Amino acid sequence: MTSQEIKKQFDEYLPLLSNKQQALVLELVKNFLNIGKDEKRITRKQYNQEIDEAIDRVEDGSFVTHEDTMKELSKLEPMSMNSFKKMIDVAKQDHDEGRVISHEDLKKKVKTWK
Repeated sequence: MTSQEIKKQFDEYLPLLSNKQQALVLELVKNFLNIGKDEKRITRKQYNQEIDEAIDRVEDGSFVTHEDTMKELSKLEPMSMNSFKKMIDVAKQDHDEGRVISHEDLKKKVKTWK
């Protein structure tokens, strides 16, 4: 289907939606494109650097294959409600006792690892 055909169909269907539904479709498109987010797009230079780093990791053998991942996933079993509640209690205690780090701070720390 060509871009022109898609646009034509979209233009035909959009008026059939209520204003609320049209607003939801617009938000979906914005979310899909990450428009209006505080996230910043990376530069081409940064993108290429990340690609080079990924290639280096693969060449160093620092990766997990899909097959290995699937083997590990097949070993997983459902968690009991009791285990889940205990895990939540431990997480709350860790938070209350200051043993929690934000993902931003963790990302900064990880960048210093070598």
